[in-house]
Amino acid sequence: MCRAVHAEQNLIAQASNRGIKSNGATVYSTTFPCIICAKLLVNSGIKKIYYEEFYDDELTM
Repeated sequence: MCRAVHAEQNLIAQASNRGIKSNGATVYSTTFPCIICAKLLVNSGIKKIYYEEFYDDELTM
């Protein structure tokens, strides 16, 4: 398990700190988020996730 803060986690935290609602928002990323971040994005109300490459790591599936 990674102990770093992922960009997706930082996105949700920074939006919350600034009072920005994520409900219905769209996220753009170079790679598909890891499974933990994907669940976090969905649970925060993100409706669409666009990515360029799939995150190729069997441990995260």
